[in-house]
Amino acid sequence: MSNGALPNYISMAKPNPPENRVPWYKSTAPTYAGIFLWVVFYMQIANGTLNQAGLGLSLLGLVVAALICHFLFYLVPGLYGMQTGYPLYVVGSSTYGTQGGFLMPGLLMGLLQFGWMGVNIAVSTDFILQ
Repeated sequence: MSNGALPNYISMAKPNPPENRVPWYKSTAPTYAGIFLWVVFYMQIANGTLNQAGLGLSLLGLVVAALICHFLFYLVPGLYGMQTGYPLYVVGSSTYGTQGGFLMPGLLMGLLQFGWMGVNIAVSTDFILQ
């Protein structure tokens, strides 16, 4: 969009009023807990890791990686969305542009769910057949 005009889905977006917003511990926290406590992440976590680095260094690396991921991928967009009240596709448009803001959150996250379900089916089937 080189002419500077915004698509209708961005220009007509209205922020969600603060009194209608759900607290993070009722919406985001349970979702992230379900994702990060997924059994597939822990199936082979100790193979070759703990005997090489030890428990303390492994836990320190885990905490550092979690903090880096939190600040890079969650904190800035999350705070921006919380302050403005705009939906994900509008916040994504500020980061990825008008077309990228439509494709990245919507299409990519939709495709990710197919992969997520496929891995769930594969791991569950493997467990059942053993």
